[in-house]
Amino acid sequence: MGNEVKIVIASGSSTILGNIPRSKTYKVVGTFDVGLYQYNSTTVFMNLKDAQILFKYPEAVSEIEVISNSPEKLDNLKDQIGALFGDTVMMVDWKMAQSKWLNALQIGAP
Repeated sequence: MGNEVKIVIASGSSTILGNIPRSKTYKVVGTFDVGLYQYNSTTVFMNLKDAQILFKYPEAVSEIEVISNSPEKLDNLKDQIGALFGDTVMMVDWKMAQSKWLNALQIGAP
């Protein structure tokens, strides 16, 4: 906490010398641990306006993450989201995102 982290965006500015990554330094004001290294090491939570500037999405977003306390109602929730947005969104649920791990567990099961 209180340290700085530099976020580097590979798809930066194009110049005659090639693509130059963009970067910005932010102060760390909190940390989290969901128990999954893959998620912890690749996820950052930041102010929406700062993210829109950094990723060049003015007045837009590229992803929305929905967390539910009722995983057994996952299909119903996906149907509701699909009804709101139609074919304009691609949904990836936790089963799809963790399919490699789930397949490995099935293969290793007696």
